[in-house]
Amino acid sequence: TRFAPGLRKILHHGTGRSIESLPADEPVLVLCTYAVARIDAAALTGRTWEYLVLDESQSIKNSEAKTSKAIFSIRARNRLALSGTPVENSLADLYSLFRFLNPSMFGKEKDFMSSYMKPIQVDGDEDALRELRLKVYPFMLRRLKKDVLKDLPPKVEQTVLIDLDEDHMAIYQQRRAELQRRVQEALMTGSVGQSTFMILQVLTELRRLASVPESDGSYPGTSAKRGYLSEMIDSLNAEGHKCLVFCNYLATVDLVSEDLGSRGIGNLVMTGATTDRQTLVRRFQEDRDIRAFVMTLKTGGVGLNLTAADYVFIVDPWWNRAAETQAMDRTHRIGQTRTVFSYRLIARGTIEERILELQERKADLAGAVLSTDT
Repeated sequence: TRFAPGLRKILHHGTGRSIESLPADEPVLVLCTYAVARIDAAALTGRTWEYLVLDESQSIKNSEAKTSKAIFSIRARNRLALSGTPVENSLADLYSLFRFLNPSMFGKEKDFMSSYMKPIQVDGDEDALRELRLKVYPFMLRRLKKDVLKDLPPKVEQTVLIDLDEDHMAIYQQRRAELQRRVQEALMTGSVGQSTFMILQVLTELRRLASVPESDGSYPGTSAKRGYLSEMIDSLNAEGHKCLVFCNYLATVDLVSEDLGSRGIGNLVMTGATTDRQTLVRRFQEDRDIRAFVMTLKTGGVGLNLTAADYVFIVDPWWNRAAETQAMDRTHRIGQTRTVFSYRLIARGTIEERILELQERKADLAGAVLSTDT
């Protein structure tokens, strides 16, 4: 509407949607979500498009997912993928992007795994890394925010190590030992592949125990993270600041919101079940009485502009740094006039410290493969 007012636009979403009636010779821009593209794959593949553009293209990072396969099947003469995080978890993400952009470039996934992913991620092969970087470089235009938005204020990131109460740590260590024995027994009696799901469940339980174990009654008290968070936001509220709080568990969202409410701090909550997101965003931006916005990382990590806040808290770490950075950048964007302070809360002596190490390895991998075009 702003830059091309004469271009016909169709929002392909909701009930009653149809693109079969589109005239073949009329320029038109069709906008839809990844979910709709998956559901309506047959209709979208019924014609050849001039251009296919993916925003937040990390949505197709799993090449075997139904959504990714639907996107791969759409025919287009030109393809463009936009992403702030083209490599979130592993080089498999990059393979999936290039399977969309240039399908013949890397061939079959197993060939990519044997030629690049295993040598680089497992063996640290510098030659394979150099070859991969040279291959993808001509197809990528990368810009860092600091190079594009010259007037954007600084962003300060800090990791805060939280010491757990003795009783909390005792419960964590006891359960960790029990779960470790279960994993070792499973690996001795079965294959790693068969044990993978159980291992993921164990890791998830340890993450929850390290952060907010009272969410399911595992701990009778109030976890140290909740205490730290409430005191920090109470202090910032008194100084006139607004805060974003990101959690990985729905129960944590509810508990944090209750803690803030008990201190008289106005706050809003957003989860995957929230329908009218924009109304909440507008209220947070404009209502002076709303001082905090508490949300799940996956729900609030993309697509929101929350520049009224200048403090961000990541209550518990996600598996990759990129997802956390995207969440932090809900407030560090055009329109922000103040320095943004971001805090990652990490339970000392728990699995969360190991997740930090994992994040750093993934960040180093992404930085090694992606070059900045100057």
